[in-house]
Amino acid sequence: MEDGFGSVRSVVSKLWWKDRYKHLQIDDPSSARKMADRILKRKLKVKERFEEILQPPSPHNTATVLSELGTKFNTSDLMETLQQLFEQGLITYHRTDSFTVSETGVKLAEQIILEKFSRDLFHPRRYPSTGAHECIRIVKNLTPKELKLWIELGKVDFSRPNLAMTLYSTIYERFIASQMKPVKVLKKKLQLELDSNHYEWVIIDSVIEHGFDLVLPIKTQRVGDEPFIAFFKIDLMPKVFPFTQGSLIEQMRQRGLGRPSTYAKIVQNLLERGYVVQKGGYLFATELGRKVFEWLSEHYLYFVSESLTRELEEKSDEIERGSLNHLDLLKSLRKNLPFTS
Repeated sequence: MEDGFGSVRSVVSKLWWKDRYKHLQIDDPSSARKMADRILKRKLKVKERFEEILQPPSPHNTATVLSELGTKFNTSDLMETLQQLFEQGLITYHRTDSFTVSETGVKLAEQIILEKFSRDLFHPRRYPSTGAHECIRIVKNLTPKELKLWIELGKVDFSRPNLAMTLYSTIYERFIASQMKPVKVLKKKLQLELDSNHYEWVIIDSVIEHGFDLVLPIKTQRVGDEPFIAFFKIDLMPKVFPFTQGSLIEQMRQRGLGRPSTYAKIVQNLLERGYVVQKGGYLFATELGRKVFEWLSEHYLYFVSESLTRELEEKSDEIERGSLNHLDLLKSLRKNLPFTS
């Protein structure tokens, strides 16, 4: 069916992801099946068509690369392989919270984009941000395919060659894409009418002008003028997914907890000490982990609070930048009652 559009699963997930239509999350499987039967073959209205410019993502830093790949790989293995990539002169320093691209990095991206594409696709960006280092990027004109050949020839060596290839490809593509032209796309707003309810969501129908999508492809969903629900599939899913190693690190980054040098170590400690276990790629608290958390919260709530951790890490950053004397910090902490008792 040329104009048949997706499935109930994709419609519901997109509605929820884009516009947070929580009433489409149906708790009762039988009710979900009844709804699915009702919307099968139902036409969707193309309510609006419009063009939009999409900017490329920034290059990676430690948190983003761990978040992206931490759903599939152990974060300690990722950090060890990043260290090997750095030591063998293939990427910049990998413990960084910065997205900044140096002038050297911009020139390298320009060289690669001109060789593989064209000058009109080169769009330099510096992404100025705080931090002592720049982003995680490649440091030489070496494609992932060429790196694979280097590994096969023994020119470079990794304890986990496949993981090294995955990491390098991710860093390479994200960095090159960050220095490329934006993408112009055609978007369509679709509407599903069900009784007195109208559900709307937006899809990317097609690419009008190429740019960074030549390196990082954009998912499109081309639909005709009269799309309809061609089939459906019902998935039983939890309302809230457990953390993966990657999503936990992303949550830590958003809350200002941990630093590039400690993200993976924190996750490793939780696992090694038996506070959490990993099953099917997800992390679950153990009985020991819950008891330790409850005991610490009861007896040392001030010291295990996120606010104190965040404040001390910010002060540590100030000491590193030279804007705060470490002795002044120690003196201020000694005046704080919880530290003196």
